Amino acid sequence: MNNYSFNNLLKGVVATFVVIALSCCSSKKQVKPLVEQFLTDNLKENNFSNLSVETLDSTFFITDSLLTDLQQKSAKNPLLRSDFRYPKTVVSKKKYFVKVKYNLPDGKEQNQTFYIDEHLEHVIAFKDNMK
Repeated sequence: MNNYSFNNLLKGVVATFVVIALSCCSSKKQVKPLVEQFLTDNLKENNFSNLSVETLDSTFFITDSLLTDLQQKSAKNPLLRSDFRYPKTVVSKKKYFVKVKYNLPDGKEQNQTFYIDEHLEHVIAFKDNMK
């Protein structure tokens, strides 16, 4: 009976890891088009290349004031169109973030973190990462 319980436990652990792995891949596939559309819509020169998106993660540590600060700083980014504005969205305490890399037309690599709303529908802020 002990062996039977161990086998069931092992199957449960393996099944849990498979579900987690599949959900991470699914979220990453959902977020990449969102980030790509954000860049296409808002970069002055939107012919970027080699877009890569790392694993999506969540956070509860981005407060409203920190989010506002991130939005104000990123809105001044010289790579963005002058009429750039973040969409008006209701932002919950839970937010997602993903690290992104892409190349500009001149070949310069950009390394940024994008913050996304709880429903994975809107980019709500981004920041340049230190290289």
